[in-house]
Amino acid sequence: MAGLSLKNICKVYPNGFEAVKNFNLEIADKEFIIFVGPSGCGKSTTLRMIAGLEDISSGELKIGDRVVNDVEPKDRDIAITLGMFADLSACGGILTLAAGMRVAKIKSVPLINLIPSLILIMPLSALWTTLMG
Repeated sequence: MAGLSLKNICKVYPNGFEAVKNFNLEIADKEFIIFVGPSGCGKSTTLRMIAGLEDISSGELKIGDRVVNDVEPKDRDIAITLGMFADLSACGGILTLAAGMRVAKIKSVPLINLIPSLILIMPLSALWTTLMG
């Protein structure tokens, strides 16, 4: 794994719509993050730019020490998981979030240890209580 650096990342579509404006983020090597926010705030667009599935209009994206703005997705050695919580059951939501960790072969944190934290940040506490009886 490697650190990830986004500096002044912008995505402007041809019609002038600014989907992402001056986004800055530093993610350390082996750090695990989740993007959470309202519909239309740029979460998926930002993840797509990181993965190379969406062109970056301006700014600098680094994976490790390498600027990857123009690197093909297949050459970035990165995976993203996108999901709609409204379409997922409680267990499905947790497994969707854990899928990215499995793909990246992160084994230092057992999935069972993540469940209490995920329940607190996701709108799943009522579903979890129902499932657990």
